[in-house]
Amino acid sequence: MDKLTDRQREVLRFIADHQEKRGVPPTLEEIRDHFHWRAIGTVQDHLRGLARKGYLKRGRGARRLEVLRDPESVFPDDDGTWTPSYQERRRASGRVSLIPVVGEVAAGSPILAVENVEEEWFLDRKLLRGDDNFLLRVKGESMTGAHIRDGDYLLIRPQAVAENGEIVVALAGDEVTTKRFYRHRDRIELRPENPAFDTIVYRRGDEEVEIIGKVVGVLRKYR
Repeated sequence: MDKLTDRQREVLRFIADHQEKRGVPPTLEEIRDHFHWRAIGTVQDHLRGLARKGYLKRGRGARRLEVLRDPESVFPDDDGTWTPSYQERRRASGRVSLIPVVGEVAAGSPILAVENVEEEWFLDRKLLRGDDNFLLRVKGESMTGAHIRDGDYLLIRPQAVAENGEIVVALAGDEVTTKRFYRHRDRIELRPENPAFDTIVYRRGDEEVEIIGKVVGVLRKYR
């Protein structure tokens, strides 16, 4: 594997540190601003170099950067030894998990689900409820009464059933929405938590409603 330049090491360190401290990689603009560069093209040049040398993987999206080599194998201590990063130690101990953000949920009128993974976050396992948890980003204001806002991230535990009154992510046809779930003898109701929105009612003979999972947590980024 090709040797890194000093500047490439600094860029890789910044990306790794940002991921560790904030849970997401930096955007191109954040990298540019951190190093006081004028052009995004300078960032692109360094990222291409890191990818070409096998230290970084790039994907689609503003934050689709993945450090391929562990930070301790790239950044030696002053005495020439390597100390595992805090995040690597937590991963090795099983205290954090890498959780995918798999798309958006319409908290309002249902929208077509986005199936591709947009990014991945490290979350403490204490926040999780079993395995295979994932995050879905909210779009809309229909669940504000449950303290779920536009732009929030819902932590979802996959399950096919729910109790009345639980907040679920449900699939109706090709559309996904998050609402409070109520099953009656002759119908299923998906109720919003905002009086400006109507309850969605599915009766026998209507399209099938499938529960994808239960909302077990809400994460919010403050701008």
